[in-house]
Parts: sequence; structure tokens; C-alpha cells
Amino acid sequence: MNGMFRWELIGFVCRIDNQINLVDFDSTTGQEIFGNVPGHVDVHGGEFVLDAAFTDEISGSARFTLSRSENSITHLQINRVPQSLGKLVLDYHPVAIPSAPAGSFSL
Repeated sequence: MNGMFRWELIGFVCRIDNQINLVDFDSTTGQEIFGNVPGHVDVHGGEFVLDAAFTDEISGSARFTLSRSENSITHLQINRVPQSLGKLVLDYHPVAIPSAPAGSFSL
């Protein structure tokens, strides 16, 4: 298992209809009202993945994603959806102690 590397290049396209969002507020009950909003979101993007096994006990992975999630009415990126995202993971998993806890670190 030492020195094994694997990579992937992934592309994705998706259209999301029937979005649900806050549409009103009922002051009598003090509750926000959710409902379907007009339009759709077109999502286009790609991800690069690199996995590596450095030793039998240490492995890691790196991922980077670029995406565009655009509302069909405003033509803007939708809120709280990042256009880019990266992740690094280093994993230690001792093989001599199969019941020992394993640890991971993500950025």
C-alpha cells in the first residue's frame, strides 16, 4: 500500500427547481413562513481529488472544488454556497492496534 496515489477529475451540472425560502412573516404567531420561490438554480462545476497512501498507517487527501450556482432570475450566485472550496485531510490509522482510535485533521 506504500506510495499509492489516485486522482480524479469530476464535473457536474444540475438544475434545481422548487426552491424553498422565507416568503413571509406572520406577526400574529411570530413565525416565519416558508414557501416555494419562482425560478431555478443552475449549478455547474468541477472537483479535483488527490488521494495518497504514504505508509500503511498514514494516508491523506486533497480536494478542490469550483462551482457556480446561479439564480435564474437574479443571475447571481446564491447565498451561502461557496464558489470555491478546498479540503486537506491527513489520516493516521495504526495497523498494529486494530481497535485503537484513528485520527483525522481537516482544513
